[in-house]
Amino acid sequence: MVHESRFKSGIYYSQSPSKCSIVLNNVFKTHNNRNIFNGVNLVAHSGKICAILGEINSGKSMLLSCLVGGDKVDKGHIWVLGGQPRTKSSKTLTKYIGYMPQEFCLYRTMTVLELFAYFGNLYNINHKFILWRISYYKHIFTLPPINSTIKKLSEKRIISFMIALFHRPRLVVLDEPTIGLDILKKNQIWKYLHHVITTWKPTVIVATNNIEEAFSANKIAYLKNNKIIFEREVEELHRTNPNKSIDTIIEDLYTSLISTNFEKNAWFNSNESEIPHNKKLSIYKRLYPRSNIWKFKTIIIQNIKFLTRNFWYDVYVVMLYLHCIYYGKYPKSIPIVVYNQETDCGHDQCKHIDNCSYFSCHFLFVLSQNGVQVNYYGSEFLTKNSITKESIPGFIKVPKNYTMAIVNSLTQSSLKERDELLKSNINFEIDMSNFEFGKHLKQNILEAHKLHLIDVYSQYNLSTNYADIPYKIHEYKNLNLTENTASEIIS
Repeated sequence: MVHESRFKSGIYYSQSPSKCSIVLNNVFKTHNNRNIFNGVNLVAHSGKICAILGEINSGKSMLLSCLVGGDKVDKGHIWVLGGQPRTKSSKTLTKYIGYMPQEFCLYRTMTVLELFAYFGNLYNINHKFILWRISYYKHIFTLPPINSTIKKLSEKRIISFMIALFHRPRLVVLDEPTIGLDILKKNQIWKYLHHVITTWKPTVIVATNNIEEAFSANKIAYLKNNKIIFEREVEELHRTNPNKSIDTIIEDLYTSLISTNFEKNAWFNSNESEIPHNKKLSIYKRLYPRSNIWKFKTIIIQNIKFLTRNFWYDVYVVMLYLHCIYYGKYPKSIPIVVYNQETDCGHDQCKHIDNCSYFSCHFLFVLSQNGVQVNYYGSEFLTKNSITKESIPGFIKVPKNYTMAIVNSLTQSSLKERDELLKSNINFEIDMSNFEFGKHLKQNILEAHKLHLIDVYSQYNLSTNYADIPYKIHEYKNLNLTENTASEIIS
């Protein structure tokens, strides 16, 4: 939660900085079996611009990433704003840090206004101040229309730079902010950096491989051979070592650590893009901090805008939704035809099903309660004929004297007639042209037959374990076809 004192007269003030904001002590790091840092030491103070000067692939970007907590060092200590990165006590990667990476990391489908509103809401900044700040930036930088997306490389660099400083952080970390920009835009960026260090006094760390830009900072730290070779104040170089070129100064400092003066670049003597002073927002009311629920709301709004502009993503969402709703549901009340030789049931429902002493009636009743719609026929010919005409997926035939055969098998120690076992069987045929459908129907019939036998054995005081199949067959019950096939839709 942002303290109320940080919002004064409509202006968003940075928290008062400490004198020493960054300290690196004997830092070591390797990456992909390559030594990046070998005992790096660095100190940066508030109200100063510290330029990390180094060649390409010298480790400048990795050093900045370690400062903001993006990467972890192997050995040594880093203190940033009084805390160590990647720890609970650290203040990195919060509203106190403004970080601009070398690559463009903003949302490409959002307009300029939406980008400022998005990050402003994440930092709990009032929308009126966001609009005022955008109009303030228009007097300093060459901005694209606020209702248009960012397409040019120079526009991307400028917008990334402004968003890094938009919330007035205590620490500003910039990874080659002027790369790919013309001299005018470079002038605008460096002028604004010198403006902010004299107003709200943040600590500014700038990584660059341009020697002229490095001398536009207050302090230069030269990174070479995995170490900070030297740290020098630019004013000291100007005061003590005149009449030397920039390249010669760096070369002499690297070889013999002899300081020389350098005539500073005349960027800051031009009259272009003058920095306006912060004005009191008398037309706005006092701005108060808001709760963290605004961050959640901001992300939701951003996701909605992304989906509306990239409508082809909505097609996949609708496809997956329809798949989960309509596919993979097992059918209910599956029709099946029955020819029961024990009873005189015709084409209508069996009249004996409610109060029937036959075990076949009990089995068919249990089957009807297990998601199967039972249809009765008076002859085997009519039963099989209905399968072809009405596309019925299953057929059940109950033999004559089925009940008597079951009773004899339970009460007699040995069967006298060889046919008794056949008479106690129920025959069923299932159409397996649709494998999953037929498998589901088969499972329902077997489950109903098991429940039927459990009731029969209980009636004769026998163990219900006899109703189970002698050999245990492990299978997945109640398979969710939606979950099993959703991965194909997603891929």
